[in-house]
Amino acid sequence: MAKKTKASETRKLNEALSLLEEDKFSREEIADYMKEAIKTAYKKICNDAKLEVEIDDKFQITMHEVRTVASDDKDDYEDYEITLEEAQTINPNYQIGDEIRTPVTMDVFGRTDSSKIKNMLKQKIRESQKTREYEFFKSKEQEIMTGIVERIDPKGNYAIINLGQGQLAYLNKKAMIPGEMLTTGQEIKVFIQSVTDQIEDKKKGKDENGEEVIKYKKGTFVQISRKDDGLVRRLFESVVTEIVSNGKPGPVEILGIAREAGKRCKVAVDSSDPNVDPIGACVGIKGTRAKSIQDELGGEKVDIVKYDKNIKRFIANSLSPAQIADPEKDVILNQETREAFVIVDESKSSLAIGKGGINTKLASQLIKVVSDYKGKGESWTIKIKSTQQAIDEDLYGTGKDEEFVTELREADIVESEVKKVVEKIEVEEKAPVFVENEISLNADVDSIISEINKDLSQVHQQAVEIEVEDDDDNYEDDEYIDRLEEFEDLYD
Repeated sequence: MAKKTKASETRKLNEALSLLEEDKFSREEIADYMKEAIKTAYKKICNDAKLEVEIDDKFQITMHEVRTVASDDKDDYEDYEITLEEAQTINPNYQIGDEIRTPVTMDVFGRTDSSKIKNMLKQKIRESQKTREYEFFKSKEQEIMTGIVERIDPKGNYAIINLGQGQLAYLNKKAMIPGEMLTTGQEIKVFIQSVTDQIEDKKKGKDENGEEVIKYKKGTFVQISRKDDGLVRRLFESVVTEIVSNGKPGPVEILGIAREAGKRCKVAVDSSDPNVDPIGACVGIKGTRAKSIQDELGGEKVDIVKYDKNIKRFIANSLSPAQIADPEKDVILNQETREAFVIVDESKSSLAIGKGGINTKLASQLIKVVSDYKGKGESWTIKIKSTQQAIDEDLYGTGKDEEFVTELREADIVESEVKKVVEKIEVEEKAPVFVENEISLNADVDSIISEINKDLSQVHQQAVEIEVEDDDDNYEDDEYIDRLEEFEDLYD
């Protein structure tokens, strides 16, 4: 077998170095790694002598050993120093402090030395790759990324997600959307909660005294979630250009999110531009934007809530999809208990409360989140009450005002009757129906009820302004009764 020469070892080293470019490292970076590895190897064979290394664009290496001329009467000399006497034997013109540069070729490195240089380079590249990966994913904290489901635990306790660049992340069951069924190869979006360069190792180590100590694994560890509110926020920002466009904030702002993952979430929005409707912007044409977000969340219901400085109107808005006709009248605040009583027709109470109370729960959370964001620190516990409950508990604070109580009861009856009539019309799919005064019942139910409530409110105001001239318990305002009968006849 032919003996390997130093020249062949040098060629192999250069070939190995040139391949490093395939790992997407710049030539400058590779050159720096080469210089460091060569200097380290040279110090071990030449007593820590100083070596200057230059590498051109073609990876041609030029090396010089550098020694500094020192005084002859110096007690200790560094390995890179040479006495003045020795220096002048090389060149009589050398003086103290001068540097003597002696050319060095790659032939100085034997087979073992060349292998060490290559190994050092590989180690340096691995370290650099890990640093790059860490810095890349660290920059993605609090953002969303798209990953591929690589593996799913048979018991459903976790899933392994491939985030690209060879980076895997552990999606714990607690971070999954409840009820969501993932499949291998599925593409999903995840929220990057945090990125660390080490995690605690489950296996304990021992110190010199034999006592257990915590060990850490080093690398890039990405904590992800699909349950975090941040996922909803970033999804909206990714599809609604009025929120973020080309990295710049738009007129629409997300003020807060309240979420019960897998069931429902509420997003409070506002617009700094009066010409931009924040709800319309988030919903999109024919609901395309909202639907794309809902699909990404596995069908989770999303309520987009318009922020209002008026707390009563904001509370009413937060109960979406339930509609509160007159927030000023139907939202009653108890400042002492911090309870917000919302009066709704009995037929709407289930919609306002939501399954298991989820709608009122999230509405209360949303009010708190937005209030904290605004620096107000207010919180309200929202409770739904029917008209009869409001009367029984005297939530309106009218005491024994029989006229107002009667008005509320009659309004509740009228509203229920309107609802029944409209539902019947929708089922039968009839053409527009007109009653005696030619008001169409195909109009929006809530707008009809709103008009009723406004008129009844005016009636009440007129009624309370009438001076009662005697104590007759049977006293009745004829005009008030006529108005009520008129509404009853209207929707009979």
